[in-house]
Order: sequence, then structure tokens, then C-alpha cells
Amino acid sequence: MKRILTALAGVLLCAVALLAGTSCGAPDLSYEGQKAAYDGIIAEYTALLTAKQNGETLTPPDTTGMSEEETAIAEALYGIVADQKAETLADLGYGFKDMDGNGTPELILLTRYTSIRAVFTLVNRKPVLLEANYG
Repeated sequence: MKRILTALAGVLLCAVALLAGTSCGAPDLSYEGQKAAYDGIIAEYTALLTAKQNGETLTPPDTTGMSEEETAIAEALYGIVADQKAETLADLGYGFKDMDGNGTPELILLTRYTSIRAVFTLVNRKPVLLEANYG
């Protein structure tokens, strides 16, 4: 009887561990997986560039309810695109580089001529603006 209870407890423990692992989903900590954390920034940057290329008026971001980090990112993205001349919008782009060798890719917004406009890194898997250069 003791063996049956021990085996049953082992099966239950394995089932709980299996369910916990699949329901929570382990974060992808690979280099490529970490780059996905910047998807929101890239989408917003692309939307702003597209709007400016289409001749739309850019409105400053509504930062109500945003954290300090989110506000800094939103304002930097807006500032970079708003200050760019329409004829040079095609020169803007982005790339990834592990600048400090810690295994975390930094997102770099730059021009075709490698003029860096902004650098972001991940802190606790969330993007943080390190520096912005515009205006």
C-alpha cells in the first residue's frame, strides 16, 4: 500500500509540474526571443514613419497613465520621427546589437549613415530607453 501511495504521489507531482510548465510558458531567453520584447517599439516607430511619409500630421503621444519608462520611449519615438525631414525618412531604420556583451540585444534606431537616434535595452525583460538623439 505504501508503494502505491508513493507512486501516486510521484505521478501527481509530475502532472502538476508538467501543467505548471505548459500553462505559464517559459520565457524565451534566447537572443532572438529577447528581440521580440522590442516588437511594440518597432511597431510604433513604423506607424509614425508611415504616417509622416503619407503626409499625416503627427500628434504628440498621450502619456497619461504611462510609467516614466513608457513615457520616455513614446516621446523619443515621436521626437525622432517628427524632427526628421520628409525627404530623409527613408534613411531611418533600426537594428540589434549586443553592445555590452551581456547576451542581451540592444535595439538601435539609426540612419543609413549610422547616425544613432536612440538606444534601448532590456531590464527585467522590458524595454528601457538608454539614450535618444534628435532635435
